[in-house]
Amino acid sequence: MINIGNTNFSTNYWDENISLLEYSWINQENGEMTEEDFKNALLHYIDLVLKYKPNFVLVNTKKLKFLITVELQTWVDENINKISSPILKKMAVLLPEGFMEQLGVEQVLDEAEAKKISVLFFEDEQKAKEWLV
Repeated sequence: MINIGNTNFSTNYWDENISLLEYSWINQENGEMTEEDFKNALLHYIDLVLKYKPNFVLVNTKKLKFLITVELQTWVDENINKISSPILKKMAVLLPEGFMEQLGVEQVLDEAEAKKISVLFFEDEQKAKEWLV
């Protein structure tokens, strides 16, 4: 697994052997991420999806401390899910601890385009990886 570039709010790893992209949210302990930061981080994610064309994605949102509004959920579906859904086969998501953050993540992946991908939510990273591959 190799590091394929980080942002202020994410770390990103690629495992070519199993076509797995790992995307982990980081650095939100103080809630300093703005809506623009959130969008930019996801645009970086979609660039990685387009470049590496993974079959599987593990999204770790455990450290996500950002509330995803209804408007942002729609933006994610139109600008991220619509592009990634034809490429990805499966997505495993490690849920954040906060209830409102969990709800936002779940709702983003309940949008129309995201429903085209096989998605499951996990608390345990090892179980998520086992399900993916």
